Amino acid sequence: MSEVRCPKDGSLMVLRTAKRGPYIGRQFYVCSYPGCSEIISYDVQNYIEALGDEQWDVRRAAAMGLGEVGPGAMAGVPSLMDALRDERWDVRRAAAMALGEIGPDAWAAVPGLIEALEDEDVRGAATTALGEIGHGAMAAVPSLIRVLQDEDARGAAAASLGKFGAAAWPAVPGLINALEDRRWDVRRAAATTLAEIGPAAAAAVPALIEPLRDERWDVRRAAAVALGRIGRDAIAAVPALNEALSSDRDEAVRRAAAAALKRIWESGEDDSGSE
Repeated sequence: MSEVRCPKDGSLMVLRTAKRGPYIGRQFYVCSYPGCSEIISYDVQNYIEALGDEQWDVRRAAAMGLGEVGPGAMAGVPSLMDALRDERWDVRRAAAMALGEIGPDAWAAVPGLIEALEDEDVRGAATTALGEIGHGAMAAVPSLIRVLQDEDARGAAAASLGKFGAAAWPAVPGLINALEDRRWDVRRAAATTLAEIGPAAAAAVPALIEPLRDERWDVRRAAAVALGRIGRDAIAAVPALNEALSSDRDEAVRRAAAAALKRIWESGEDDSGSE
C-alpha cells in the first residue's frame, strides 16, 4: 500500500489498531502531525486506492463502498471527484452517489457535480448528491432548475431544490409545471419543495389548489402543507382547503388542511397587526 497523507495538512499518516472501545481490533490511519486529530478508516483508504484500479468493476465497487461508509468517507472526496470523469458511466454514477452519501462534507465536489449534470447517465445521481450536500451546493440552484426540464431527472431535481429552502425561489415556475407531471412522486416532490420555499412561492397558489384533489393522498397532503407555508398569500385557496378539511377521505390530508387554514389566518392577522 502506498503512503497515506493527511487530507488536512499533508502529513504522513500511520496505521494503528484500536486496543479498546467500540472499535477494538479495527485499523485506522492517524495523522502523525502533533495536534492533528484526523483519522481515516483502513477500509476507507483501501477504497480510495481501489478507485485507481485498472478494472472498472473494482473502481465502481470502491465508489459504492465509500458511499456505504457515508460521512466517515470524507477523505475519499478528492478521489471521488476524479471518478466523476471516469470513462465508465457506471463508475461515474457510483461516484456521484457516494458523494451524496458523504453529504455536506463533500462540498468541494460541487463544481464537478454541476458539470456531471450534463452527463445523461449520471444526471439523476448528481442531482440527488447536490441536494444531499445542501447549502454548500447553493451555486447549483440555477443548474438544478434547468434539470427540472428533464423528464427523467425532474423528480430528483424538485426534491433537491427543497434542500435550499427560500433560496430556491427562482425554481417556482419550473415547480409549478412539475405539479402537473404524470408521476405522483414528482408532483409530491414539487409541492413539498414549494412548501420549503414558503411565502416566496406565492405565485404557485393557483397551481397548488388542483393537487388538493389529486388521486394520491400524499400529493394532496403536500399541497395543503405548501399552501399553509405560503401563508396569507394563499387566501385564494381557503375554499378548497375547507373542502379538503370537511370531505377528504384521508385523515392526514384533513389535518394538513386544518393546519394550513390556521397558518393562513394567523399570518394574515400578524401582517394586519403590524400595519
